[in-house]
Amino acid sequence: MAEQRVAHQNQLDVVLFALTDTVVAAAVGHVTAAPLVAADITPIVPERYRMGALIPLVCEHLEDSRVARLRTVHGALELRGKLVRLDGEQAALAPTSLTLLRALMAADGNVVARTDLPATMREVQDDHALDVAISRLRQALPVAALVATVIKRGYRIDV
Repeated sequence: MAEQRVAHQNQLDVVLFALTDTVVAAAVGHVTAAPLVAADITPIVPERYRMGALIPLVCEHLEDSRVARLRTVHGALELRGKLVRLDGEQAALAPTSLTLLRALMAADGNVVARTDLPATMREVQDDHALDVAISRLRQALPVAALVATVIKRGYRIDV
């Protein structure tokens, strides 16, 4: 019984962390938002307590806050969820490629060291796996040259 409580608490901690960091919390009204607010999470709540009002509110919030954008020499780079768009061309990314691209975009054109990239992904544990992941990212992008290799250092977005 105690082990189950510990496991439940660990899962709850992971969920609560995600809700404060990467996941948008939304509730139809103040009653459904109350448990989130009690856990110090600020949910999105529409003025009218209806799903029909919540959906456009969530879409608007995601459009404003969850789209990563970067100007590059290859055009405007935009990341929405798992979709990447480069000057109008769009491609869906696999989870590992998505994590890599997010890390590179966060560096804003600066070099991200090879040693720092595996820390962002469970799937990449050695140099060969990183090389394969970078290769797959390049293949998935509309322009492979968007990800530049900086010899003996790492990778960067070609801004």
